[in-house]
Amino acid sequence: MKSLAEVSQERSKKINKIEELKKRRTPAEAFAQLETYAKNGYGSMLPDDLDFLLKSFGIYDRPQPNSFMIRVRVPNGKLTYQMALKVGEIANLYGAGQIDVTTRMQFQIRNLRIETVPTVLKELESVGLSPFQTGVDNIRNIVSDPLNSFAVDSVIETDSIVERMNNIFVKKDEWITVLPRKFNVGINGSFSNRSNIWGHDVAFVLAQKDGNFGFNLYLGGKVGESAKATNIFLTNSDEVVYIFELILNIFKEFGFRDNRNKNRLFYLIDSIGITKFEEEIRSQSKINFLTSGKSMIDFENLNNDLVQLKNKKYAKLIVVPAGIFSGNGLIELAEITKNIDGELRFSYDQNIYIVGVDKLFLENNKNLFVNFDKFSNPYYKNMIACAGSKDCPFGVIPNKPDAINMANYLSEKVPLSDDSTIRFHWSGCPKGCGIHGFGDIGFEGTRVKSGGSTVDGVYLSIGGKMNGEGREGHRFMKAMPITEAKLYISDLMRIYKSKKLNYETFSKFEERFLSKYSNGALEFILKFSRKFNEIPEKFLHEKPQSGKIEQFEIFAIGVEIYKNLSGVLPYLDIKNFTSKSNFSAKEIKHVFYPVLAKMIERDINHRYEAFSEIIVDMEKLS
Repeated sequence: MKSLAEVSQERSKKINKIEELKKRRTPAEAFAQLETYAKNGYGSMLPDDLDFLLKSFGIYDRPQPNSFMIRVRVPNGKLTYQMALKVGEIANLYGAGQIDVTTRMQFQIRNLRIETVPTVLKELESVGLSPFQTGVDNIRNIVSDPLNSFAVDSVIETDSIVERMNNIFVKKDEWITVLPRKFNVGINGSFSNRSNIWGHDVAFVLAQKDGNFGFNLYLGGKVGESAKATNIFLTNSDEVVYIFELILNIFKEFGFRDNRNKNRLFYLIDSIGITKFEEEIRSQSKINFLTSGKSMIDFENLNNDLVQLKNKKYAKLIVVPAGIFSGNGLIELAEITKNIDGELRFSYDQNIYIVGVDKLFLENNKNLFVNFDKFSNPYYKNMIACAGSKDCPFGVIPNKPDAINMANYLSEKVPLSDDSTIRFHWSGCPKGCGIHGFGDIGFEGTRVKSGGSTVDGVYLSIGGKMNGEGREGHRFMKAMPITEAKLYISDLMRIYKSKKLNYETFSKFEERFLSKYSNGALEFILKFSRKFNEIPEKFLHEKPQSGKIEQFEIFAIGVEIYKNLSGVLPYLDIKNFTSKSNFSAKEIKHVFYPVLAKMIERDINHRYEAFSEIIVDMEKLS
């Protein structure tokens, strides 16, 4: 097995254009020009600064000329009254009133002109906020449980650990844009996963060993990959901070600098294997780390309207659909926190918690929350959506408006009870900033052919998990126009609504019910039901005996369809997905019958072998 030095040397024979740029010009040189750029205008800006270097400080040139977005680091997602008030004022004065909450528990202010950017930065600094290192090849905002130390299921306080990690690199010249690629870190000291913990390059996961709580170390998470377990247990905060810096230095020294599409930490680990990478960590460490304990993250974040805290008060959830908020809204929340001596916390799912509310205050001040509580339903609560084509050069579809339109449509067509939980994650392109892979249902933006033209579409995935050790979902149905996706998702929600148990999340429902069927079977049921105006849940059962073998599923589902269309079974002696009878099923008058007959053919050798064949033949029917 090759060493890190050997694989790094092999991948360093030719560096990419960004690495060449870093050698020509430093981020500090670009930042020093901000005041000059503000004075001389957008046209005076150097392309290298616009396209890359200023992103080192969270300053992003957007598709519209002289329209900038600033992304601001918010340690632990925490905003004090003074911070929230100032951010709201900045957004209103300079940014057309819009604030975006992001999946890294921070915020973005859009619609800024270069003439005002230096002023905005100074205003942010006045309340202790900074956009430094929130873009490109830097350690991004560290994601933690926003309710750590507050919630009753919080075991280890992590705010102070995050602060210590930040002190290593934030605003330190030696760490500004020196990594091969971005570096995402997450830490979760609670039983509930309120930090998307499996999606980070480095993840510190609550664990227990020999009766003591600490953290297991997971590495290599990214879009399309969950972080993988190492055999390392960290007993205290000192060990967490130490190993964080150690891995950071390993990535800085040995990370690949050739192909930017394959130079995240995942690819470095993959080149030698997780076991060998762990050996490299241990060989460079001055600490003899214990072997891993039992990971203790067992619960999904259910986003209840109120979360009970250890001090008997509550965290009040403010749902922010697709993360789109306003300066005025943030000012309103700031004033509430002032009245209750509380604070605001951003969450990874683009919502906001008001921490420190008591029930009496909520009962006596319901009017304060009227405009916020209207979005408190299952379709909005757990919605995540990245920027999309309007504000991101990589976006393929508008995305945020699509996510909101989908939630509006489903709220009207298939309203869910309050004991339902469904996580819709939307990414506007394959880069996956909307972490679509971890959604119950993930939407990945694309363009598709429809009616002779190209329209906005999505790839659908299903089955992403946030509990246990996490899991990315799998692709479900081929790409389709968003207008069609609405129809199929509404039918899927009908199935969930009719078959779910009390308080059963969609994640648990998918595991208990939907996962018992193959992708082909579910796709066929949805398409059949939509084409012939049938009720999809009629054809699905909790415990199918087909074992996800498509030929058996085809027969079983065909029998159900025959029974629903005719009122009787096609055969009286059905056993082991066939019939020993010498009689064929009686023909029924339905346009689908020619296809159905081949689904329930007694001789398995003359039966359809795959649902894809059935779908092709079904789509030919008029």
